[in-house]
Amino acid sequence: MLNLSKESAIFCNCENLPPVQNALNAVQEDLKSLLGSSLDTVSEERSSQIRIIQEEGHLAEQFRIQSDASQNTLVISASDELGIVFGLYHFTEHVLGIDPYSFWTDQVYSAVDSLTVPEMDYISDASGPRFRGWFINDEDCLIGWDDSISITDELWRKIYETLLRTGYNTVIAGTGVHASDPHLDTAASMGLWVAQHHAEPLGAPMFHDIYPGVTARLPEEKDKFEELYRNAVKKSCHRKTLWTLGFRGQGDRPFFEDDPRHNTPEKRGKVISDMIRFQMDIVSELTKGPQVFIHYLYSESGELHRSGHLELPEEVIPVYCDNGFGAMRIRRHLCEAEKGISTMPADAEDHSALGLYYHVSFHDLEISNKLVPLIHPDVIKENLEPFAENPGFSFFICNVSNIRPHLFHIDLFRRLHDREDSESWRDSVDRHVRQWTARYFPGAEEEGQRLLLSYFDAPFIFNESYSDARAGEQVFHQGLRHMIRSFLREEDLRPWFTFLPEDFPSDDDCCRFILQKAEERLPLWRQLCRDADELQKKLPPERRQFFSDNLGMHIRYMRYSSEGFVRGVRGILACLDNRYGDAFILFYKSREHMASALNTLLEGEHGKWKNFYRGDWLTGTAETIRDLDMMISLSRIKGEDLWVNSTWMIEALGLDRCAISLLPQSSISSLSLARRLSELSEQPVDIPRKPDLTLLKERDLKTIKGRNPGRQKGDMNNAEN
Repeated sequence: MLNLSKESAIFCNCENLPPVQNALNAVQEDLKSLLGSSLDTVSEERSSQIRIIQEEGHLAEQFRIQSDASQNTLVISASDELGIVFGLYHFTEHVLGIDPYSFWTDQVYSAVDSLTVPEMDYISDASGPRFRGWFINDEDCLIGWDDSISITDELWRKIYETLLRTGYNTVIAGTGVHASDPHLDTAASMGLWVAQHHAEPLGAPMFHDIYPGVTARLPEEKDKFEELYRNAVKKSCHRKTLWTLGFRGQGDRPFFEDDPRHNTPEKRGKVISDMIRFQMDIVSELTKGPQVFIHYLYSESGELHRSGHLELPEEVIPVYCDNGFGAMRIRRHLCEAEKGISTMPADAEDHSALGLYYHVSFHDLEISNKLVPLIHPDVIKENLEPFAENPGFSFFICNVSNIRPHLFHIDLFRRLHDREDSESWRDSVDRHVRQWTARYFPGAEEEGQRLLLSYFDAPFIFNESYSDARAGEQVFHQGLRHMIRSFLREEDLRPWFTFLPEDFPSDDDCCRFILQKAEERLPLWRQLCRDADELQKKLPPERRQFFSDNLGMHIRYMRYSSEGFVRGVRGILACLDNRYGDAFILFYKSREHMASALNTLLEGEHGKWKNFYRGDWLTGTAETIRDLDMMISLSRIKGEDLWVNSTWMIEALGLDRCAISLLPQSSISSLSLARRLSELSEQPVDIPRKPDLTLLKERDLKTIKGRNPGRQKGDMNNAEN
């Protein structure tokens, strides 16, 4: 056994390597949190120290950790800088017990006088994808977190550190990134490979950002594209770079949407194939040494490759892509029906190099997830198994979005490069569920497993043909807003719901179908909230906050969002039926639930997390509330009798009629009126009432106190809860 204390020291023969120095700094912070202070760094080997040695004899990124009880030393050795980095972080996680996600989980540690290190001789497994990493994409909350409305250098460093702590070596560092952006050099200085967005080949900026007003057409604008590509390569070639090849249109959509001349699969495939070779030639001309080329078989590229119309050179790693919901099928585009085209490799026996691009979060403006996780572990088992068990699996990139809500899935994908010997992929996923709940829900592991898996079962299934067709939180917000705006514009709302498996003869039928799907799951969400409350009480006090911010928040947010959606859709149906009195109350109740969903997010903004959800722009919880405010006002305008004949005001005030001097139509806010009528709608109609004019004194929703003692039968009697 070894003992580490404040008197121990660190010796490193490679601290001049920037990635090693960055990792050493992080390890010193870990030791400080455990021992109360960091360790001295010395220039010679001696007893009672941690030795970090760069030496020959190890595979790429492989490391060895050996203890020597006689010298009270621990030796971490590797042949390259990432091997050293991974060895250091393996030591802190598996020997010292540091959570690699501490920044995201708010894990705190109690200082001790010394640490006992068991005797060990561990050699890391070099299997798994050669390149593996995260795509920080649709990162609205990360951008909105800081007052600068951008991801700070400090936050980028924490993201990169977490990547390295968990054994990843690659990053696509944001959306709309330029090759000269300084945070890319930060990634390289920490040892990471820098890859590129599938819609930004070679790291070049979007064409329309540089040439506004010019249509991006080929072959007419090929010279302009070449200039963009050459500049990007020159600005990136000093870093370890994975070169993304391909040709998507502006705004990450198919190029032929803006250039309909390419109207056949043959023409489209030829354009992309030619551009891939063109880009390869540019990289080969401007860079030295071996290059790594990848092409994402994303959306139209996947279809064209599947049909044989897109040819890839042998040097290019084909990267197969999921549909955004965890299934290996071609993704749907906005207002597009499910195509059902597989994106699995056509030949399962082909063990040549291949890659995988996989989402734990997706943004489709319809039914996907951004703020909470969605993909069921069983879907991951099924869809990743052909890759995890394929010796040619050499590239993996995971779209992690805002990171913090998706830690369960992010940690799961470590199993692709950190599995136990001879363990199957399916067994590895099951083990992850057990280990995750044991780590973060101690004392309630079994209840935690049941609650976690029940959460993934709870989202309603919108297409029974596919196991991944579960509704993310965006349907409750984007979907409801699509309904509201279509109603206001007197437009057909059905094109926004083409993800549903059938055509509907009317807007009313479409609304009722999705309403039924969502309403059926409300009892389950309510029960999950009760179960979560009970589980949280069983956790140690220091674990309760993370549970509340993580699984507890996910359950509450989905519960309140679905409750609000159900009332909101009922409100739309009431409007379609000209029942504006009912709609007035229903939109108010929808708003209240959506406000509870927003408050659930805000409860997670404690300490350093202040303003984290300020950037909730893609799901848009606050925007949903604003739209509901508008519908509350509209319903009042459409449905209320004005002036002295205001039946709504008479109902709320408990009067037989309203005196003209009260001017009730301007005295009471719509929210105050809706709340009072909502309260009355839930009371028996045969209770006698007395006039109550206190409502006329109220200025906003927060000042409302008490309940009206009764109500009479009136316009609101048919409103549903």
